[in-house]
Amino acid sequence: MITWHIGGAVSYPEELLRYSQLLVEQGYRVQVYDAAFTSLWNGGRIPFNRSTVLDDFLRAIELFNAHGIGVDATFSGIVEDQELNDYECNAVLDKLAVSPLNGVILSEQKLFDHIKQNYPGLAVTSSITAVVPKIEGCDFYAVSPDFNSHLEDLAGLGFQKLQILVNENCYQNCAERGQHYRLLSLQMKRFDKACEDVCICKDQSGGRFKMRLGMEQINALHEAGISHFKLQGRQDPIESEIGPYIRDVILKTKGD
Repeated sequence: MITWHIGGAVSYPEELLRYSQLLVEQGYRVQVYDAAFTSLWNGGRIPFNRSTVLDDFLRAIELFNAHGIGVDATFSGIVEDQELNDYECNAVLDKLAVSPLNGVILSEQKLFDHIKQNYPGLAVTSSITAVVPKIEGCDFYAVSPDFNSHLEDLAGLGFQKLQILVNENCYQNCAERGQHYRLLSLQMKRFDKACEDVCICKDQSGGRFKMRLGMEQINALHEAGISHFKLQGRQDPIESEIGPYIRDVILKTKGD
């Protein structure tokens, strides 16, 4: 069974729940992810909804879990030792730990160690922001789309653990990818609602948007043993990226 990992659980929970239920009805499994904008450990893309706080995240976890859908918290790649005891972030972990459906997404070793020591039941996904997976012992590895064309390089991790991004907007082998992810982490630690996710890659030509996968490619990867696929887009309104991909690529193909 294919599992879809979809962003936006906190930014637009009701809308994402409806799309998730449509996918479940078609035989897919769904796991959603996000973080409150004011979370000190907030990681990944700059979210579309920048007014979300701790209570919004806790309510989103309850909402999705009530419908049998797991939630992953996305955490920053820049966490200092003194920040590991942050009340709000650990409150999120407390909430996630209530259900075995939930987990975390991270790329920081000290955060991995903190969670494994205090919340051993939470599944851990190595974040795509690691570019090249570095943390050993993760349950899953969200890998850079640069590997999509040569996944054999990651065979040692186990294909059953790989999570493939299907809608990358950048271009193959972008040299600035790691720097871009680090800048995103730094921006969100400032809680700056005016900050923008500006692409810094030097190739602004037609090479972008060519790494997106269709269902034929996804089904081929599934036949090869990969069951987890990631759909990003929480930085935009749901009808800009996530909604159309679900309707026009996943569900349309399923119905053909």
